[in-house]
Amino acid sequence: MKKTTQRTTAEPGSISTGTLRAADLIPTFLSVLDGLREDRSLEQEDTRRNSARHSEEDDLLGDIERAMKRDGYFDSEEADYDLEVISELLDGFAPDGHYFGAHPGDGSDFGFWTFEE
Repeated sequence: MKKTTQRTTAEPGSISTGTLRAADLIPTFLSVLDGLREDRSLEQEDTRRNSARHSEEDDLLGDIERAMKRDGYFDSEEADYDLEVISELLDGFAPDGHYFGAHPGDGSDFGFWTFEE
């Protein structure tokens, strides 16, 4: 019997409110992403494809975590780019019918929201 695995998804709702500062958002987003990635790793069989993707993400996130320690990082274009990359990775964990991003009614409320028609 073939083992089936469910896709790890985030819970709908807010993960960060009241700030647009990269210094607040990046650590929060990384923390949520780390938890989701860990859950995914526990659920999935360790296939070569999953392992390669996980390794690439590990390298990318490690680069971001090292960059966060540099003076001026959070006010740089690099931080803006990294915030987009992390947001795209989080969007990959959005439940069906949802997306990761700013709430449509509050641009400083980030989380997993239902697509509006």
